[in-house]
Amino acid sequence: GAGKLFVYEVVYKETVHKDKVDMQKALLPYGNSLEGLNLITCTGGWTEDNETMKDRIVLYTTRV
Repeated sequence: GAGKLFVYEVVYKETVHKDKVDMQKALLPYGNSLEGLNLITCTGGWTEDNETMKDRIVLYTTRV
């Protein structure tokens, strides 16, 4: 909206089983950062029912 550009740097990456994602951790800034933008996506092979993938990659970033 305001036309501002923000730059983020990936500071940590983890791959975890879909049932083991710590959502509280994934929703907060990483470490002592005051601002961050964390991203989560699917990876790994498909589950037996072919409805989702088995793992998740979580990228933790801080604003630079």
